[in-house]
Amino acid sequence: IHLFCVLIFLSSFLSGLFSAGCWALMGPYEARGPLGGELTVRCWYARGYETYIKYWCRGTIQTSCHVVVQTSDSEAIVKQGRVSIRDIRTIYMFMVTMKNLTGGDSGIYWCGIERLGSDLMFSVKVSVLPGKSLHDSFCILIGLRLSF
Repeated sequence: IHLFCVLIFLSSFLSGLFSAGCWALMGPYEARGPLGGELTVRCWYARGYETYIKYWCRGTIQTSCHVVVQTSDSEAIVKQGRVSIRDIRTIYMFMVTMKNLTGGDSGIYWCGIERLGSDLMFSVKVSVLPGKSLHDSFCILIGLRLSF
């Protein structure tokens, strides 16, 4: 199903729904995963930000969130404890995966791109739920939040 969602996104992107310069960073409003399981958040960015540092931070206030993990200078996977991040520059997307989820992992997180001045950021509400895995809202294009 995720490949299907990516194809829908790319099709919309290429057809001009998201024209160049209109957005810089976007992704899901919310991501859910099962207790003890994992979840992955996909953060899409505009062309031109390929070599910038991307990160995942936690906190309710954007300017004072705690960086959990950040990318290196390459596309290599970077792991910090139970969380990993990977920048896939060819498709302008970075992925954050949280494993072995606990109830304490629920909260507000931010996808971010480090840049001079103010960083590009958007918030993602992470919910850890008992029971089966639930898909995040990535596939619902209306559920995407744009950061300019």
